[in-house]
Amino acid sequence: MPGEFVEDCSNPILSRLCHFWRGGVLREKWFKRRCYLHFDAPISYLKAKQLVEDPKKVACWSFFPLLHVTLDSKKIVRAEDNSLKFKEKKRDIYYAAHSDSHIYSYYSNILCDKYEILINMNELNNNIIGFRKLKNNDGKGKCNIHFAQQAFQDIIGMAPCSVLCFDIKGFFDNLDHFILKKAWSFVLEKDKLPCDHYNIFKSLIKFSYVERKDIFKRFTITKKSIKNKDRICSISEFRDIVRKEKYISKYSCKYGIPQGTPISGVLSNIYMLDFDINLKKIANKYQAIYYRYCDDIILICKPSDELFFKNIISLLIYGMKLEISKSKTIVRHFRINKEVFCDKPIQYLGFMFDGQRTYIRSSSYIRFLNKMKRGVSLARQTARKYNRIKITKDIKIRNIYRKKLYSRYSYLGKRNFISYAMKAAKIMNDNTIKKQVKPLWKKLLYRISCADEHIL
Repeated sequence: MPGEFVEDCSNPILSRLCHFWRGGVLREKWFKRRCYLHFDAPISYLKAKQLVEDPKKVACWSFFPLLHVTLDSKKIVRAEDNSLKFKEKKRDIYYAAHSDSHIYSYYSNILCDKYEILINMNELNNNIIGFRKLKNNDGKGKCNIHFAQQAFQDIIGMAPCSVLCFDIKGFFDNLDHFILKKAWSFVLEKDKLPCDHYNIFKSLIKFSYVERKDIFKRFTITKKSIKNKDRICSISEFRDIVRKEKYISKYSCKYGIPQGTPISGVLSNIYMLDFDINLKKIANKYQAIYYRYCDDIILICKPSDELFFKNIISLLIYGMKLEISKSKTIVRHFRINKEVFCDKPIQYLGFMFDGQRTYIRSSSYIRFLNKMKRGVSLARQTARKYNRIKITKDIKIRNIYRKKLYSRYSYLGKRNFISYAMKAAKIMNDNTIKKQVKPLWKKLLYRISCADEHIL
């Protein structure tokens, strides 16, 4: 029936699809309606299907400039004196136009299927965990909690052992175009890229982009007006204003691809395929275990092999024309004294582990706490604004609205930091995480109570 979710895991072909009916049309998993504003309007599934399934159309398709947004975030890091300090972190994100994103998503799907075959052939299924949909034995999807738990269990199983953590410097920004093209062709089992794939490749290595804040300002697009628009501007306005007034910038480096497109994740995995195959062979030979999550690499080995793996990973990364971030390279030694212990906990995928306990890293806890404070403060300001209007009309004032605050910052919410922490505590079977987040409920109530006292 229309609108009903359908899933049939017994059929291997249908299981690869996202089965749901809307208006009597079965949509495949590559199709996703995106809500952001761009130079083109969203298109229907049928129109998208006609576009992406025609290689000739894709081969001569003219891609719109990407929308560039710089995400500023404050990262909490621990200094040498063990104190926590704020460090600014900037990420360049690029959004593709609606039609373009469907092309990227469709071809990402093609590459994913072929990549998975190579992954299984080289027994890498458990080693590469980023930008892949992995499932547990019960059929449910895995997340960072499961990946971290597996790594921590491996550490316990291999103790005494050394754990090496590496981070690739500027990963997406430094992918070599020649290596990427070669790896892309290898995955497709072709000597060179077909015309449709080559056009997509070209759109990513020589992409053009527009600063979102500048173009929104030019067309007077605000948070209120954005709801009434389906695109930034018309085609004629794009030609006469965006192009002629030189809002378009071009990326012309010999390395790097935009981060944020639907195909960027799988391309980063394809790029690292040679690295993964070689490191897997060496790790097996020396009875070591390694995992790679995008640009984060963790390797568990015998203490006697620590220096060897530090050198070999550096060499392999260098061979991919990439560089290891020395400041983010971490080595931890896990020993056995009745129980497994480590002098200093290891950090992996948002969790800390000392051999006995697993807990959420303090920086994530503090970041959530600050977010909660800002949320309550904003709720108080909103209530104060409306209460002042009520006073003039002789209407009874009310306290701040609690429903949204409870949903975002307490255990009553279904998808927030605390619900994630409780899920982690359950999966990892560790009450340490529960003890970490338990005081947050009282902190929230205290903040709300203080806000009510200063409602005017």
